Amino acid sequence: MISNFIDSLLPLFIGCICFFTPHLLTKKNLDLPENEALKNRFNKVGILAFVIALIMMTVNMSIARESMLGKVVKESRKNLPLKLDKRTTLVNVAHKGNTLIYTYELTGFESLKDDLETVKSELKESAIEYLRKFPKKQAFLKNRVSIKNIYQDSNARSLLEYEIKPKDYRN
Repeated sequence: MISNFIDSLLPLFIGCICFFTPHLLTKKNLDLPENEALKNRFNKVGILAFVIALIMMTVNMSIARESMLGKVVKESRKNLPLKLDKRTTLVNVAHKGNTLIYTYELTGFESLKDDLETVKSELKESAIEYLRKFPKKQAFLKNRVSIKNIYQDSNARSLLEYEIKPKDYRN
C-alpha cells in the first residue's frame, strides 16, 4: 500500500516540476512573449499531471479498501455458519463498496415481532459500542468502512436491518 501511495505521488511531483520550471527558467524575462507561451504549455501539463495524480491516489485508496474488506470477508467466511447464541447464527459475510454486510439468522423470534424496533435499537447500540473498542477500528475509520447487519428468519425473510457509518463509531 505504501508503494502504491508513492507511485501515485510521481505524477504529482512531475506536475509540480512542469508547473514551476518555466517560472524559474524565465524569472528574469517574464515579459517576453516566447516565455509566456512556454509557461502556458508547462502550466497545462502541470495541471494535467496534478489531476492524474489525484485520480491515481483515489484509485489506489479504493483498491486498498477493497483488498482489506476482501480479506475480512474471506477470513470470516471460514467460520460460517457461526452460532453466536441460542437464537442468533451468523450465516453470511459479504461486502459491497466500503460496506461490510453481515447476515444473521434469528430463531425463536416470534416473541420479538411486536418489539422489533426496540431490539433493533439495542442491537445497533451494542454493535456501535463493540466497534468503538474494536482493535482494527482505525483501519476501518481510515477506509470509511460501514457495517450493515441484516437479521432474517429461517426462511430468509428479512426481520430487521441497520447500518453503522464511521461517524457512529468514531467516538
